[in-house]
Amino acid sequence: MPKIFKLNNPLSRRYFDVKDLFCGSMIPWTHNSSGGKDAGVECEEEGHDFMPFLSHAMLIRPEMYGYPVQASNLLPMVMDLIAEIMQYNQLGPLKAVHRVNANLVFPTEKMRPSEPHVDHQFPHQNLLIYLTDQGGNTVVDDEVYAPKEDDIITFDGSLVHYMHPPKTGGRVVIIATYELVN
Repeated sequence: MPKIFKLNNPLSRRYFDVKDLFCGSMIPWTHNSSGGKDAGVECEEEGHDFMPFLSHAMLIRPEMYGYPVQASNLLPMVMDLIAEIMQYNQLGPLKAVHRVNANLVFPTEKMRPSEPHVDHQFPHQNLLIYLTDQGGNTVVDDEVYAPKEDDIITFDGSLVHYMHPPKTGGRVVIIATYELVN
């Protein structure tokens, strides 16, 4: 049984507005060292590495404050897109969205995959929207997904996952963690 499910992209005006915005030059990005590499901590997973990346947080994970907190005025636009994707794929109504982030990752010196992780320690799903065609496979458990520009995937967030850096250029992905109404 597959662990990664490719969704249909509505390729709507809203989608292209979000894509143009996050692939353009107007987004403020914040540097993240991913796991403490700047403090001299090495990744404990053999063959993996902490992967620095640029981030635009829109909805901060509930682990920070006890509940999700809006961090960007772009959140409503992206939330509308997420709801549109869910409806377009007949996934049912959203119960909660726990985190929304845009990540920009570049090739790394060692080209090792990121550290394996889960985003939350409670039940959730992950949604990834690939805005560029730079590669950088996503691995969920033992299943590999080779993304193309405009792909959208979802998977059970309790599964350990990680990503490979792109070989060239910047890999831009919007990540959301969510729950559906049962």
